[in-house]
Amino acid sequence: KLQDMPIGILQAAILGPVYSALSKLQGKPSEFAKTHEGVNRVFTVAVGAICTLIFIYADALIYLLYGDKWLAAAHYLQFLSAASFFYFQEIFNRVLFKVYDRTEYILKLELLKKLFQKIHRPFLILILWML
Repeated sequence: KLQDMPIGILQAAILGPVYSALSKLQGKPSEFAKTHEGVNRVFTVAVGAICTLIFIYADALIYLLYGDKWLAAAHYLQFLSAASFFYFQEIFNRVLFKVYDRTEYILKLELLKKLFQKIHRPFLILILWML
């Protein structure tokens, strides 16, 4: 749950207003594109910085929060923080699908993710075991 915190905070506090702002610009393509690009750039940099800090200081975070018995879990936290960056990008794209009322794309994305998870699960387990 530690790696969910930065993304969860951003998702809860910011993506609602972003959805609202982008919905209001739905009929104005040039303003929508400019606003979307700016918001996406700011959040990509912010989430990237947070995930990078968690990745770099994973050992210290684990030691501070859980003690030295859990230091081996730092590698998992690093892996999950890198994955969180891409998860945020997915969440941001979901906002776009909702703005344009194209929620069928969200369903297709979820089905594709589940298929990918089923196919690649043995490889992921092997990678995590090697860490």
